Amino acid sequence: MRKIVRFKKLTQGEFLNGFLMISSSNIIAQIIPFIIMPLLTRLYTPEEFGVFAFLMSIIALLSVIASGKYELAILVVESKKEREELLTLCFGLLISFVFLIFCVILIYEFIVMILIQEFTVNFILFLVPLLVFFIVTHNILFNFSNAKGEYKKIAMNSITHALLNNFLAVALSVLSGFGLLISFLCSRVVTNFRMLEKKKWLKLYKSLTVLHTRKKEYLKLVRKYKKFPLYSVPSEGMDIYIKQAPILLLNFFSGLQVVGLFALTDRVLTKPLTVIGKAISVPF
Repeated sequence: MRKIVRFKKLTQGEFLNGFLMISSSNIIAQIIPFIIMPLLTRLYTPEEFGVFAFLMSIIALLSVIASGKYELAILVVESKKEREELLTLCFGLLISFVFLIFCVILIYEFIVMILIQEFTVNFILFLVPLLVFFIVTHNILFNFSNAKGEYKKIAMNSITHALLNNFLAVALSVLSGFGLLISFLCSRVVTNFRMLEKKKWLKLYKSLTVLHTRKKEYLKLVRKYKKFPLYSVPSEGMDIYIKQAPILLLNFFSGLQVVGLFALTDRVLTKPLTVIGKAISVPF
């Protein structure tokens, strides 16, 4: 049945329109960093790029398990009610996971302070749970919009993120390495809020506040779509680990300067490859 539906989408031109819209936005979103990159390399040192790349590698690994990959189930459900329940479930799992990360970092910082007997706080670490939250929020809302066929919104958000991220990175270069992290975080915050209407955000907030009163319903949903965390988390986790392993290993053996140079090279060489792949995956 799903194959027939997909064939109809192709014959009606929906796939082609979605593909052209997303691929065009991806091309624009990739051109912007290429234009800004020479300026960024003047404003930030390789070590600062290395810190950013290393933290983003850790965040990428954490993001795989943050919502149990239940956001992928949003794409296959046909019921509007069940789609919105999955949206609430994903955010419930994400908030719980982010709170857990925050507690772990807090305990780690407390132990470090006791051991060195000095009050020092590594503020970059506390950006990790925030970045995990907004990156996974983007993934959830991306799939939610994709399921509803809102390709124009996805395309515009892709361009907005590229513009904000790169121009804010230039403006915030006075913050050194923090500038890259803050600019990425701010651009994700803006684009995430643009993905849903105000009424949808309010409805989601109300659903999350009463989540504990509907445990049985959501447990049924967890069991119904258990194959997504069972298969997608290990497979995607391994895929991301393979991609991030060079950064993790280079940081251990060679230091942050080499990591920064590798990350810049990787960004220039591999980013264009996502233009076609992402454009095809979205309309389907």
